[in-house]
Amino acid sequence: MDRAQGHRYRNVIGFIAMFIVLGGVLSVSWTAQATTDQQGADLIVLAGTMIDGTGAPPQRDMALVIRDGYISEILPASQIQEYDRDRIIDGRDGIVLPGFINAHAHTRAWFADYGEQWTREGVTTLGNLASVLEETDDYRYYFGWNISPHVVVSGPMVTVPGGYPAPAWGEQIAYYVRGPEDASLRTQALIDIYGVDLIKISVSSFRPGWTRLSVPEIRAIVDTAHANGLRVVAHVDRLDDYRRAVEGGVDTLAHIPFEFIPDELLQRGVDQGLVIVPTFQVQSGNNRTPRTAVYENARRFHAMGGALALGDDVGNPNIRPGMPFFELEAFRDEVGLSEHEIIVASTKNAATALGIENVTGTLEPGKRADLLIIGEDPLTDLDALRDVRIVIKSGRIAYHHAEAVLLSRRGWEEHDEYASDEWVSLVEAYGGHCGYWDASRVRMVDPRHAGRAGRRVCQRVVPE
Repeated sequence: MDRAQGHRYRNVIGFIAMFIVLGGVLSVSWTAQATTDQQGADLIVLAGTMIDGTGAPPQRDMALVIRDGYISEILPASQIQEYDRDRIIDGRDGIVLPGFINAHAHTRAWFADYGEQWTREGVTTLGNLASVLEETDDYRYYFGWNISPHVVVSGPMVTVPGGYPAPAWGEQIAYYVRGPEDASLRTQALIDIYGVDLIKISVSSFRPGWTRLSVPEIRAIVDTAHANGLRVVAHVDRLDDYRRAVEGGVDTLAHIPFEFIPDELLQRGVDQGLVIVPTFQVQSGNNRTPRTAVYENARRFHAMGGALALGDDVGNPNIRPGMPFFELEAFRDEVGLSEHEIIVASTKNAATALGIENVTGTLEPGKRADLLIIGEDPLTDLDALRDVRIVIKSGRIAYHHAEAVLLSRRGWEEHDEYASDEWVSLVEAYGGHCGYWDASRVRMVDPRHAGRAGRRVCQRVVPE
């Protein structure tokens, strides 16, 4: 896919994202004194309690005004004027908090089938760290539906010949550089040609004989990425990988080493503003009997003031799409984070890990309206996160627990290529979208490419 075609797909995605009004279910009878102007708001979310993700104390009886997919105002609910009841989301009996971010995932085209599962469990953004180069732009299409999380894409993993990931996962997700100058040029190519959102590098010596990027090569990559406003995420496994990545100036670590890290090295990472995404489940061998250094390193890094972020490396065996509860519980039980600190790690810190902290991760004016409404207080019990009532993504309702009104796999309807225009009009009138199934690439494509496909597919709102 060329870059221009990728932009066209993103434009189509933006056009087909729809605003779903949950008539009747979200009606309320509350009224208030008019003291501010909310005309033109797409949604107004009333929050009995708002946890904004910054670490600040929760606020009671607030209102979030959403326009064009972003939070435009946050103010006391008492300042909301009379409103159009169809635009109110009544969360006065629940808790409103930012959408969670999985800052370490590996997604392929078929993972788009699980978009609903992530979204309905409260994950509104995924960091797709390492993918096939030619598919880099495709992920924005696969995950462009309103039911799927936003996706932040790194493209393939920058490494050297003989280095991870090729020995473990094959060369299709490896991107080779040879020396600092080449590393800078090829990093710039990833940004200019493929439009990646961040850079993922490998600094792994997990197996004897694996080669690694040198510190000068890492610095060249980091300097180039930073000059373009992008962060660099480094895959590390061992102590010396950590040391090399920190010396190279990386921003985020994917994994926490399973070898003990001396305090002075941990402190250096803290001083540099390093964010660590521990991925406890994979570093623990998918169980709770891990190499003990994994949790010990995380505890000390956190105690020094270091930022830990949520991510589970989904795509590995035995890790399911959805809310990463293993990681959340490990933060609490093994590392000693409070429930409030866990929410910050899963929202603000995870956004910072991916370099999107100016876009999402906290509930603040100017941020993208990605948020959850849950029934109980997660600051007293993390299991409250299992009771997701409503998910809003980019200011649009992506999931509501009481009504089957989201776009989902249940809503796929296939028809002959020349299905009637009347059917298409009906589907689109109810917020659906029709395209053509391209079996050769197993994906939905723009209707303008109908000649390449065999069957017409309509994705529609599913009535209960």
